[in-house]
Formats: sequence, structure tokens, C-alpha cells
Amino acid sequence: MSALHRNSPLTRRRSPPTLRPALLVADTPSSRLDPPMQAEAFRPLRNLADQDGLSVLLITHDRVAATAMADSVMALPRMVAIAAER
Repeated sequence: MSALHRNSPLTRRRSPPTLRPALLVADTPSSRLDPPMQAEAFRPLRNLADQDGLSVLLITHDRVAATAMADSVMALPRMVAIAAER
């Protein structure tokens, strides 16, 4: 098979594009888990951050878990509600 024929759209395999997001938002991923299960849930997130350079925005009410998981922690002491009028 010639190189031209081998690279034609009809003969080469099509593979889906590989997506590499820069940010993963995890909104209360461990809200109903006990502490040992939280550690299991956070381990893959931490591995993605460490190995693939993925940033993880962890939204949680558990400050202990956030401190164990994160490089830096930002606490919001009050609930902020934003309403839009239509």
C-alpha cells in the first residue's frame, strides 16, 4: 500500500481526540463518606494533580479533608448568595 493511500481518511483508523483538561472541579465528592472512604476517594484526585499536573478545585465542608488533600486551602466563613433579577 502506498504512503498516500495509507494516510487517506478512508483507510486510517480514526481515534477520538485526547482531552487534557487543566482543571477538575470536585464539588463535595466525599459528603456522605466515612473518613477511610474519603481517603480512598481523594487518592485518585491527588494522583491526577501530582502526576498529570491537573489542578483540582475541591469544594467541601470538611476542613480536615481539605487540609489533607490540598496544597493550599481557602475557607469561606459565610455563605454568599447571589440572586439575579429577571
